[in-house]
Amino acid sequence: EEALNCPCISKMKEGSCGDAFIDAYRCFLESETEPKGMDCMEKFQSMQQCMTEHPEEYNLKDDDDDLQQNATPKPTETQQEPQALTSKAQPEAS
Repeated sequence: EEALNCPCISKMKEGSCGDAFIDAYRCFLESETEPKGMDCMEKFQSMQQCMTEHPEEYNLKDDDDDLQQNATPKPTETQQEPQALTSKAQPEAS
């Protein structure tokens, strides 16, 4: 129960999938199987399905957009290659 009170997971417990998260997390914490949590797969799949249905509540939709917007393109050798090719001497014809 103490682990469920951790502030680090408070956002996960809120919203439409909070109950599914608590069920899956509690199952994992109490699991005695090896590897740990293998008996909780259905609960985690239910939680994942719920989160997929509510991406706006769990920042699932925005992550890819943020990565795209924050990416700064850097010049690469391939971008400079066409200029380098035009300055190279052409092979002589025999």
